[in-house]
Parts: sequence; structure tokens; C-alpha cells
Amino acid sequence: AVDLASGAAERLPQPDDIATGAVDGLYFYAGDLIGVQNFICPGRVVRISLSDTADRIEGLQVLQTHHATLDEPTTGAIVGEHLHVIANSSVALVQPDGSLRDQAPIKPAAIVAVPLERG
Repeated sequence: AVDLASGAAERLPQPDDIATGAVDGLYFYAGDLIGVQNFICPGRVVRISLSDTADRIEGLQVLQTHHATLDEPTTGAIVGEHLHVIANSSVALVQPDGSLRDQAPIKPAAIVAVPLERG
């Protein structure tokens, strides 16, 4: 949570049995957070349910995982009731200096549309 007056940030309390880390894209949608987790194997898109007052995390629902195209998923954009996520960012192939690791081939970008309805 971010205090808009001071700019101070703090982590929202959450149940111990859910994993909300490793988020590379985070979006507010219909009172919840939509996150792209790409350091969890396999990468996935999740809905993080917030309390009515948005001061704590109450749960997590996996919206998409084990999709054949999800390989280092990253940011996206919400259009209507879908998150259009970059499914194969190839970010793991890029070295800190910007060069490619072992001259690995980069696949053409793939976009996956993930429905955001509640399950």
C-alpha cells in the first residue's frame, strides 16, 4: 500500500499460505490486483483478492498457468475483461550489458489474452 500524502509504502498483510511475490506486472482491476508472476515456475497470471477496504490481501486465484506459450511472461495491458500479457519476453537471454547470452535466438513475441472473470 502507498500512503498518497507521504509516499510511504508498506506491504499489505496476507495469509501465510499464498505466494504473492515475483510479480513483474501488477494491475488494479474490479477491486482486486492482477499480477504476472514470472519467477515462479511455471509463470502465471493471478488475481489477488483485496479486502473491501483494500488494506489487506485475502486470497489468490490462478487465472492462467501451464500455457504452452508462457515462457518468462511479463507486463501486459487490460483491455475489456482480459489481460493481454507478453507471454515470452526472453528477458532471461539478455545479459546486464544488453548482449544476448550465447547468441540465443529470440522467438517472435507472443501475446496471450487471459480472461479476468472470477472462477
